[in-house]
Amino acid sequence: MRSAWILCLCCWCLNFVSSVDGQVSSDSTKTASAALIAGQRDLLIDVYYRAGNPDDDAWLRRARDYAAQHPGLKVVPRDIAADPGLEKGLKVIQSALQLPSTAVPLVYGLNRAIHQIKDDADFSDQMNRLRQLEMYCQPNCPHCDQAEQHLQKALPLYPGITFVKRNIVTDKDAKAELQGLLKRRNTSTQTVPVLHVANQLLIGFDSRQKSGDKVDELLKRWSWETPSSIR
Repeated sequence: MRSAWILCLCCWCLNFVSSVDGQVSSDSTKTASAALIAGQRDLLIDVYYRAGNPDDDAWLRRARDYAAQHPGLKVVPRDIAADPGLEKGLKVIQSALQLPSTAVPLVYGLNRAIHQIKDDADFSDQMNRLRQLEMYCQPNCPHCDQAEQHLQKALPLYPGITFVKRNIVTDKDAKAELQGLLKRRNTSTQTVPVLHVANQLLIGFDSRQKSGDKVDELLKRWSWETPSSIR
């Protein structure tokens, strides 16, 4: 977990698409077309590449094309050929995420990275996963309801994040995925909800003042305020 906090030297942000049991609802269309609101924040997407290299330039193009179709994303080109100083930050990312030092080009956002793709469709699929906030929950759970209510109020400020609700009682895949996430972090819990975002697990939801503020702080850390939303 320590490495995840090291990477918070960079800033990022997120898009709200309501979903139930992993299925995106029709509200996504309304959210994507919503007007800017005061305080709205963009998820920053860094693209580490070498300008002039056709393969690298193609990655930057993909990132920009994807951002053009998904509101709330800000692509930041990081040309390591023009600015060797950027390699220091790149190495921190590669080390923290246990990626090979040859992982360039690389797309980085929300403490997650994309460095291997099959084609444009695969790139889009990985970008969709990169910007997800998943909530693992179960029915009749007041803490899960509290967390969802907080997210419904907070996430409209982050039109770059996709909210996915996963019911671990009715969805066996969701339960298995949560167990895998906990195992990889050498932890266990019977507590729900569990929020998975920015490569971190936030377990439980006590109150708006405690858990809610913790979620808000994490989201702000990976984002910046959309200039046109400042009023």
